[in-house]
Amino acid sequence: MESMECPHCGALVPSHRICCAGCGSDLETGWMDPEQIDYKSLDLPEDELPSTPDNEPGQAISQSVVVLLALFIAAPLSFFMFDNIAQIVGVWVILGLLMGIKKSRD
Repeated sequence: MESMECPHCGALVPSHRICCAGCGSDLETGWMDPEQIDYKSLDLPEDELPSTPDNEPGQAISQSVVVLLALFIAAPLSFFMFDNIAQIVGVWVILGLLMGIKKSRD
C-alpha cells in the first residue's frame, strides 16, 4: 500500500485516505494554498438578533400557582368521581399529556 507525506505536518498518509490523521488536512482544501481554497460559508448578519425572554418572572409564578391549585382541587375530586385506580391514572395521564401539548404551543 502506498502512502504519501502530508505537506502540512509531514505525517505519512495512506493513499486510500482523504485526510491526514495527524493534522486533519484534507485532499480537497487542506493541501492547497489558502488563496486557492473556495470557502463555502453563510453570509451572517453582523449585528446580533434581539433576544426575547420566554416568560416574565411574574407570569411563570402565576402559571405555577394555577397548576398547583388545579392539582389540589382535581386530585380529591378524581377519587370521588371514578371507581378504580386504572380510571384515575388514565385521566391523570391524559391531563398530563394535554398540559404538555399546551405548554409546547406557548
